[in-house]
This record gives sequence, structure tokens and C-alpha cells, in this order.
Amino acid sequence: MKIIFKNILNYSLIVVGLFLKIDQVFAQKLKNADDNLSKVAGAAGISADVSLSQTVGNMIKGGLSAVGLIFFILIFYGGFSWMIARGNEQKVEKAKNTVIAASIGLVIVLASYAITILIGGIIKK
Repeated sequence: MKIIFKNILNYSLIVVGLFLKIDQVFAQKLKNADDNLSKVAGAAGISADVSLSQTVGNMIKGGLSAVGLIFFILIFYGGFSWMIARGNEQKVEKAKNTVIAASIGLVIVLASYAITILIGGIIKK
């Protein structure tokens, strides 16, 4: 029954697709796309004169903010788990491991950021 329904659906979609007139979109018709993008960026409050390095810097800043938020959540979760462990050694150990793993992750991310800044400074000179 399901196979028959699928076949009917597929064939009906093919028939409808054949009889519908589908307009083609050509990119050549976008003669002044830069002007349009500048207008939209201005209306959105975004500067259209942003360089690639500024854009990458903003993306890195956003990524580090997200990592900081994740670190805070993991530290909070680990501390809360440790607090409600009530002396259960397995839960305490799991909470300790969560806090340690979050701290190690933060150190790795900050070290990679520092290396990136160092290499960027060397390349810029």
C-alpha cells in the first residue's frame, strides 16, 4: 500500500512539474549587485566598507565569546554536580572531571588564539 502511494505521489509530482512553466533565473540580470548590497547593508546598520581582516576578527571574537559561554556553562554544571553529589564518590569524580576538562579546553582555545595572534603579527610585518 505504501509503495503504491509513493509511486502515485512521485508520478503526480513529475506530471505537475512538466506542466508548470518554470522560469529560469540568470545571474547576468544583476547588473548593479554591489549597489544593491550596499543599500541593504546600510539599511541593516552594517558598514559596507569592512575589510576581510575585520570580518575575520569579528568572527574570531564571536567564536571566543561562544567558547567563553560554553566554558561558563560547563564550570557551572560541574560545580553544581559536585555540590549535589552528597558525598557519592562517583558523582564527585565525574564533576571534578567535568571541571578539569572544561579548564583544559579553555586553556587549549586561549593558547591557539595566542598562537594565531603571534603568527598574524609576524606575517603582518
